[in-house]
Order: sequence, then structure tokens, then C-alpha cells
Amino acid sequence: MAPVFSLFMAATGVIWAAAVSSPTEAAIFFGGLLLIVYLPGRFIVAVSSLDGKKGESLLLSLLAGMVSITSMYWIFSAIGQRQWFLIVVALGAAAGLAVTIKSLMSRDHTWEDISIFSFSSWYWPGFFVVYLAVILVLHLSGYFNAIGIGHDGSASIANFPDDGLFHAGIVHELLRNIPPGSILVSGYGLNYSYFMDLFAALFHSLLGLEIMSLLYVLLPLFFFGLLILSIYVTVSALSGSSLSALLCTFLVILGGGMFNFIPGLVFLGWDGGRWELAFHASTTVPLFFINPMLPGLAVFYGALLCIERSFKTSAPGWAIMAGILTAALSQYKIFGTAIIISGLAGTAFLLLLKHKRLPHLFPILTIIGISLPLIFYHTVTQSDATQVSTRLAPASFLILSLEYLGLKTLAAQMRDILVDFRPGFEGVLWVLILMPSHIAGSMGIRIFGLPSLMRPVFSFRAIDPMKVFLGCSFLAGLLLTYLVSVTPRDYPGAYNNSVWFYAFSLHIATISVSQTIPSFLSRGTRWLRILMLASAMAAGVLSIVQYLFWSSENRKITHITPYVMQAIEYIKARTPPESIILLDPSGEKGEEDSSIITGLAGRRLLLSGSYLSIYQAPAREIQIRVKSISEFLMDPCRNRGLPDAHRVDFVWIRKESSGGGWGDALRCRGFSLEKVFENKEVQIYRVFQ
Repeated sequence: MAPVFSLFMAATGVIWAAAVSSPTEAAIFFGGLLLIVYLPGRFIVAVSSLDGKKGESLLLSLLAGMVSITSMYWIFSAIGQRQWFLIVVALGAAAGLAVTIKSLMSRDHTWEDISIFSFSSWYWPGFFVVYLAVILVLHLSGYFNAIGIGHDGSASIANFPDDGLFHAGIVHELLRNIPPGSILVSGYGLNYSYFMDLFAALFHSLLGLEIMSLLYVLLPLFFFGLLILSIYVTVSALSGSSLSALLCTFLVILGGGMFNFIPGLVFLGWDGGRWELAFHASTTVPLFFINPMLPGLAVFYGALLCIERSFKTSAPGWAIMAGILTAALSQYKIFGTAIIISGLAGTAFLLLLKHKRLPHLFPILTIIGISLPLIFYHTVTQSDATQVSTRLAPASFLILSLEYLGLKTLAAQMRDILVDFRPGFEGVLWVLILMPSHIAGSMGIRIFGLPSLMRPVFSFRAIDPMKVFLGCSFLAGLLLTYLVSVTPRDYPGAYNNSVWFYAFSLHIATISVSQTIPSFLSRGTRWLRILMLASAMAAGVLSIVQYLFWSSENRKITHITPYVMQAIEYIKARTPPESIILLDPSGEKGEEDSSIITGLAGRRLLLSGSYLSIYQAPAREIQIRVKSISEFLMDPCRNRGLPDAHRVDFVWIRKESSGGGWGDALRCRGFSLEKVFENKEVQIYRVFQ
């Protein structure tokens, strides 16, 4: 049963990719996954002696292959020797193929041994149904059709999935420079975790696949399949139950906020989908964006699997792989890495406190010892981490949840108390009061898993260290969420990224409740309990449907005229890849033009109109550039300081906001401007210095 459904699932992904992109792209992509990712990863798993079930072997092969090949691509690109990377890929594929053939030709194998999974169960059909449901949800929500090209050369781009053009711009930059520069504020390093985008750049570079097809179709199909596999295999190992694994997979991928459909409808009416965002209640919502959270969660669950195995076996390979995956997670979502390391530190402390000895010291020190140096290197040398402020302050979404409940007066009072938070009695008291209400509003059915999750932390009995680790990690996530603020350094009121700590805590709570539910179903009036569970899960599905409906109804559609597309095509074809373009970021079309120039044309900007710019440079620098750009566009010759201070290669002007531009050419002292493109809407000037 297991081989049939695993192959059926893979075939479904291939067929769907062929339908929404093209058969050729689908064949190239999935063939590339086999040669570039799976086979090298299979070799790494074999030499590391990670002897697990075949499902674990498949998962670790894919994760090890994805992480190691992406890392090798980074290394060879950083030293300017990308041609040698092809040799590494070829050797890895050949070694993995040799290991696979040797395994297949062994005399003592059975069909179950050589199949993809070594355990079969009637739950595998449910596993496939989850994957099929994900594909249908992606299709119905417009995920695969976010970009449309008209017959007249126009285009329409939906901002759902979010940040798609931003990630496309990062891929373009990674094809030029590693480490990458900022595409939004030229002259600064890219302040973003970009391993997902580097993986896309790798496939574009080696296989010639279109960047948009990779980001909007091919990679999501692979990442969702990898995440589903990672959840299923990991929870099976933790619980020993296929039912728990299937429940956890469902709750993560399609569960929504569980109990949030009805209150969302009551308090917000047709805008009830916002409830998922107000309470940050869903493990599902971030997955339906083009966001590193999708592959990052697969790595997160894989790291949990290796940690569990490292606690139960003396084989060092498991601890080493856990350390590598924990370090790699920092390049997708560093918040998950922080939770794992905090959980390990808490586990070591509690086990030492309770038992006066630490039998699991080796795996804990190995995982932390491998991951911390790599995390330090990546965060300090590859991005301008100084642009992010991490400070002691309560989570702003505690206030937001009160506003969505209609308690605006109380929310205003809390804002006065908490926004300028200082570690005092009153602030801490209100955080403690608001935390339970927020947890109740966001956890949903997961709240029933909290007692079993917390019991090992506060018990002094001899308890499985993995359970202690999960409890410590969950608590660490809550504390970091509610007491730490992670915002752009000069913008304390901006989006608070500490919500990502909460997202990982939700996943740990989901693992716990998925193990609690089977025990719940086995007691007393079973059919009544099954009905209650089915109702809760149905409410979860309704919650995410409610959110997707609201999101699709409220998403912004950017309509790009044929004239603007002509200008984009000119930039792609007639400007050097390293070009820096100046536009008016504060103009009516500033944000729209910024997105399409970076995402579609793949060029860097002196300053983007995107809100993400505040993560890339100090506020003072952004303010100076806004003023300089405004003065330069008014009179270039009179305000010539900008070309002197910054490298600018081309100037993009919207004719509707600037009048007639500067004619065909303009000569100033020290530089000149020459018009190289013009149509009814856009002028492009080249800067000569």
C-alpha cells in the first residue's frame, strides 16, 4: 500500500506541474530533483550511517541533499568557481546512484525494504489525500495563476502569494552576486534569509527553468510534498502512531485556527478571515505565501526527527545531522533555530537539575556546537544584521487581538502601557493577563495538547528527554514571542517578527495534540468523541477557507500596461545585469514600479518604494535618499549631489507624474543624462559620469 500511494503522490505532483506550467518544465524539474537533490542526499545519509526506516531515509536524503547542494552552490559561487559546482553535482549523483543500486541488489531485501516506505498502513491514502487537497487549495486560491499575461502585452500580478516579486528579485541578484547585495537599497547587504531563493537560483542556473515558474508552481509543489513527508515521518517516529502522524499533517497543512471560524464570523462578519491574522492562530496561513517558512518547516521537523534519534542511539551521525539541519534552518527561518537551541539548553539544565547527571550531554553539545558557529557566520557576514533591533518589549499583536475583538478602549489603554514597555510590574502584569486570552484565541484544539506537553518539564520523574525538549522549546517560543520584539532598528512600531517564534511553538503544540487525540478517541463513548473531533477539524477547515476567501477578495491586483511592460523588456534586454536604477519611491506608482523592476527585470534600485526597504538600511540613510531623489528629479543639474554620492546607471520616469522629463539629453557638470527609451508612459535615461 505504501509504495503505491507514495508513487501516486509523486505522479500527481508531476502531472499537476505539467498542467499549470508545461510538461517539459515538469520533466526537467522533477528529473533535477532526482539527480541534484535526492541522489547526493542518499549518499550523505549512507555514509553517515543513519539507519532508520525507509521513510526516514527518503526524508533525510531529500533534506540533506537540498541543504548540502544549496550550501555547495553558495561556496563555489562565493569564490567565483561555479563551473566546479557541476563536477560536485555529478559526483554526488553518481555516488548516490551507486549506493541505491547496491541497496537494491542486496540479497536479503524484501519489497518493503526497497520500497520508499518500510511501514504500510491504511492511513497512507489519507496522507495522499492531504497532498491532493493542498494542490486543489493552491489552485482555487489562485496561487498558480498569480501572474497573467494579456494578448496586448499587458500583465496582471496578484499580491497573493505575498512577496513573490520580492523573491524573484532576490533570485536575480543571487545569479549575479553571492553574498547578495540588497535589491531594494543599493550599497547594502541583503538583510534576508535567502536559502529558498538560492535553491531557485540553482535550478534556474543549472536547468534553465523560468524563475516565475519555479517560485509560483514547481518549488511550492516540491516544498509542500517535502513538508507533508517531514511531518508524517517525524511524528510517526515521536509517537509510534500513523494516526497521530496523519492528524498532525492535516492540522498543520489544512487545520487553520480550529475554533476561529465562528468568532471570526461573529466579530468581523464577512471579514472574519482576518481573525487568522489577528490572533496569528494558524500554522497554515504562512504556507500559502511565497515564504521561506514552507521549506524551513520541513527542515524544522527533520531536525526534530534527528534530535529524537540522537537521544535514543549512541550513533553520532544523528546528532551531527541534527546540528547541520538546525544550522541550515537559520537560513530559512532563524526563529525556529532559536527555539531548538533554547529547548536544548533548557533540557540540559532540567535533566541536570533533576538527575544530577546528564546522560545526553553528547548529542546536546554536538547539535549546539555545530549549529552556533554556522549561524554566527551566516547572520554576521552574509547580511546586515545591524538593521534589526531585538529588544525586551511585549508583542504588539496582543493589542491587535483586542482591537479585533472590538475592545478598542482597552486596546488603546494597553497600547499606552505596552508600546513604550519597560520591565516594570505593571507592564509584566498586563502581559500575563493578556497572554492566556491570546493563547485561548489562537491555539484552538491545540490547547488540549498542552497538559501532556508541559508535564515532563515540571515533573521530577525519569521522563523521556525528547518530551522534556519539546516542552522546553514550546515554553521558550512563548516567552520569546510575548516578551521580545524583533523589528527594524529605527522603526519600533513596524511589523513585529516575534510572531514567528509563536508559529514554531504552535507546531510543537500541534505535535502534542496529535498524540493526545488517539488516546482521547479510545475512551468511553467513542463515536461521540469521533463526532466532536470531526466537528473541530471541520471548523479548522472552515477557518482556513474563510481566510483564503477573505484574502482572495481583498488582495491587490496590479495591472501593468503594455507600455510599462515594454519598458521592463527594454531594461531586461538592453541594460547590464549589475545596473542600478533610480525611480521616485514616493510617487503614485513608486511601490508598483519598484516591485516589477526588481522582480520582472531583475535590477537593483537606489531606493525602493517597498515597505521592506526599512529592513535594508538605517532610517537616516533612507530619509536622505528620499530627499536627494526628490531634489534630483526636480532639477538634476542643480541637485547633482546624488550622482556624486551614489552609483546610478539609469533613471526610470513616469511621464504622468513628471511632465515631459528632460528632453532627449541633459548635460550637467560632471555627468550627463541621455534618453534611451520612451513610450506613452515611461522614459528611461542613461547616466554618464
